[in-house]
Amino acid sequence: MKKQFYTYLIEIDTLYTHLDSLTLTATEKQELILIIDSTIHHVVLDIALTHLPQHAKKDFITHVKNNNHTKAMLLLRSHVADIENTIKKEVEILKNKFKKDILKMHATTA
Repeated sequence: MKKQFYTYLIEIDTLYTHLDSLTLTATEKQELILIIDSTIHHVVLDIALTHLPQHAKKDFITHVKNNNHTKAMLLLRSHVADIENTIKKEVEILKNKFKKDILKMHATTA
């Protein structure tokens, strides 16, 4: 996963390990990793933009676009109480959904 402002909050290597249990080509595995990373990124952005006040959204997007990870997180923290836990909880829910899907795929290919 490319480093993002929230990377230190989440752990997704276990999902990648679960992918190893599937019979996939390198390309297929890479595509699934891209889907996982992209989905997590969009969910976290949705959380941030949903909770941020309107006047802070443009600055936040600018920080994210320019890879100013510290500034993006500081802005979130200054406007949203307990944002780290909100992100962690939502990403954990998403990870569990991915894990279930991977396990289903494993069961059908085994």
